Amino acid sequence: MNKPSPLSEALVEFLRRQGLLPRVQMYQAIERFGEWFPDLAAVCTPKKVVRNMLFLEVSDPMCLLEVEGRAWEILETFRQRGIPLEAVKIRVCPRGDEK
Repeated sequence: MNKPSPLSEALVEFLRRQGLLPRVQMYQAIERFGEWFPDLAAVCTPKKVVRNMLFLEVSDPMCLLEVEGRAWEILETFRQRGIPLEAVKIRVCPRGDEK
């Protein structure tokens, strides 16, 4: 594993002091969702996090049950990476109908 550089350590410390580190970590986690859940990435898209609640959209109603069944796994994966999620909300939004 690569050792963090002094610049990255300084940036993390700056973000922490400014109170921005949790928000940056959240955005990074949303960007990495497809990496962490490659089997869900084709049908499920993370949209936002509001008050420690992750909002997901699924493209197919048939996939809703699968994603709902994995909500606990999604929560635990985010928590293990230091992202304090409390809940996952999922809605069906067919491709091309995103708001």
